[in-house]
Amino acid sequence: MESAAIDPQGQVLPRLVDVWAQAQPIQQLHWLWQLACLWGPLSEVGVASTLGDRAAVRVEGSWLRLLYLRADGDHPMTLREWGRQMWTVRLPVADVAGGGPELATIYRELSLGTIDAADRLRNRLEAVIDAYGAAHLVEQPRFELATLSDPGPTRSRNEDACWPPHETQVSLDPGEPAWVVVCDGLGGHQGGNVASALAIEVIHDHLEPFVQNLRHDRPTPQQIAITLERAIRAANQAIEVRNNQESREERQRMGTTVVLALAIDHWLYLAWVGDSRAYCLTKSSGHQVTLDDDLATRDARLGFGFYRDLLQMSAAGALTQALGMGSSDYLAPTVRRFLLTEDAVWLLCSDGVSDFDLVSAIAPDLAVSYTHLRAHETVLD
Repeated sequence: MESAAIDPQGQVLPRLVDVWAQAQPIQQLHWLWQLACLWGPLSEVGVASTLGDRAAVRVEGSWLRLLYLRADGDHPMTLREWGRQMWTVRLPVADVAGGGPELATIYRELSLGTIDAADRLRNRLEAVIDAYGAAHLVEQPRFELATLSDPGPTRSRNEDACWPPHETQVSLDPGEPAWVVVCDGLGGHQGGNVASALAIEVIHDHLEPFVQNLRHDRPTPQQIAITLERAIRAANQAIEVRNNQESREERQRMGTTVVLALAIDHWLYLAWVGDSRAYCLTKSSGHQVTLDDDLATRDARLGFGFYRDLLQMSAAGALTQALGMGSSDYLAPTVRRFLLTEDAVWLLCSDGVSDFDLVSAIAPDLAVSYTHLRAHETVLD
């Protein structure tokens, strides 16, 4: 309902089965990986049959979109049945040029029921993608970083912070890892600017050595995710200690949101806490790829109403978690992984940029013709 599979001209997006044969191998592998990622969440709520419905699975550039959800009924579709129906019949392995024997093995094991868990399927596909990229994608991605921060027209103090520092603009060598982070100090709490600056400092100290080492060593996706979580938890702990040392209570406690991106080879990792966001903007579309940690989003995910309606609540934007508000034992950073298959702007921003659908309005102007990782954070009151 919030992101219908309809293009800006009002036309329904094309079906996956109709565009499959014309796509590049890396894009086909990306679509298969997205299907595997969708299986778990959809099966949990009894609509996994949607992925076996040819009319339901649509394509917008490199992204899969669902036109509608189809209930499983009394006999939920199994991973084995889905593999036979959707992959081995409608998306044949021969069409994935360069997939190699490993992908053929995955198809066979899926149809035989040997692969019986979506996370195992996803991990196997990621290995195929990495192997294909190493063997066939000669040109490594090139990232450009740009940052900008501004307090806005009404505030005298900037509550935000970012890394690289404000007004940085740099082009990295092909294949060089890139990372950016945006923190938005909580304006209603004293010391928001201190909290955001402290979070940047701690995250930088944790991640910079790790990123430098990536030039010589490539950790597993799980190791990368754990590293990002640890950096965020360390920042939370530093702010928590500062709050306790200064005897800050309730709204006097300083806090901040955080969203960070780490790009390695053809993968982008996002991690966040709070309502600072990340968007992926391409020449054909623009998508919000993070979910806010606020009451409206929480209630929408629990099925209490549609997000647009829940935004009308008086406390809709109240955060359910932020750095500095409590012990790291209860902090739950979100970490997501995305495959980079097309030129795009990855925009990281505070809520001053994302409020009032401002990003959607300016998306066409930000869609450029080269891979571009951008952090842009500001407050516009």
